[in-house]
Amino acid sequence: KTMETPPGSKLRNFQEALKKVVNIAPVVFYGRGVFNYRFGFLPYRHSLVTVVGKPIDVPKYSGKNVYTDPEAIRLTNIYHEKYVHALQDLFQQNVHNYDESFKTFSVS
Repeated sequence: KTMETPPGSKLRNFQEALKKVVNIAPVVFYGRGVFNYRFGFLPYRHSLVTVVGKPIDVPKYSGKNVYTDPEAIRLTNIYHEKYVHALQDLFQQNVHNYDESFKTFSVS
């Protein structure tokens, strides 16, 4: 689990200060211990379901800069849209097998 860090808290201020220095916000997490179950850094025991869908064939890009080339940006948007649609379809196909409390699914 991750700790709640509401805006203005000491922990949140520390995270944001560290983010300015190293460009990444540290995540504070906790779990269960090896010999105790109240505190530690091991994950809590919960079932985890992984569903794998069909692969999406993506061609190798041979341009120079994938961040500024308009063609690379266009291709990235096309394949991102394909990925999002495939992920939403995979969710709709499998949600009834695991947890029907999730009625919607969104990816950006």
